Parts: sequence; structure tokens; C-alpha cells
Amino acid sequence: MLATGVLSAWLRLSGPAALLGTGYGRLVLLKALGAGLLLVLGRRARRRLPSRLAGAGPRPVPLARWLGAELVVMVAVFAVAAGLAGATPS
Repeated sequence: MLATGVLSAWLRLSGPAALLGTGYGRLVLLKALGAGLLLVLGRRARRRLPSRLAGAGPRPVPLARWLGAELVVMVAVFAVAAGLAGATPS
């Protein structure tokens, strides 16, 4: 899914300068950063969360707080994606 989004942006934008020079390009960058952050959060959760939830880690992490952070980022990425759907590349 991430690869098709990058390919779509590549085909729609006139060049690398359009990433910062157009509203559409800035939305593409924002969505890519959000998706990257979700990947990092998911990797950290997979590696660290099980032991911390069990109380074996350096400090326990409430599950609701962790899920809340991921949910906020995910909603933001979906909001940017909705903005992209209505934006026209220039």
C-alpha cells in the first residue's frame, strides 16, 4: 500500500520540487511521515510492549496509553489521506 502511494505521487507530481512547492506535495510528505511513524510505533510495540505489559520491562506501560498514541497517529494519517483524495496535483 505504501509503495503504490509513492508511485501514485511520483506519477502525479511534476518533480521533486513539487513535494515542497505544492499543497498536494506537502500532503504527500505529511502522509509519508505519518505512515513511517506508524511503522516505527508498530515495530516498537512488537519488540517492547509484551514484556512491559507483563511487568518484566524497565517500567510497565499502560496498554490504553500506547494504543491511544497509535490511534492518534492513525487518525491523522487517514485525515491527510482524505485531504489527498480531494486535492489536485499542481
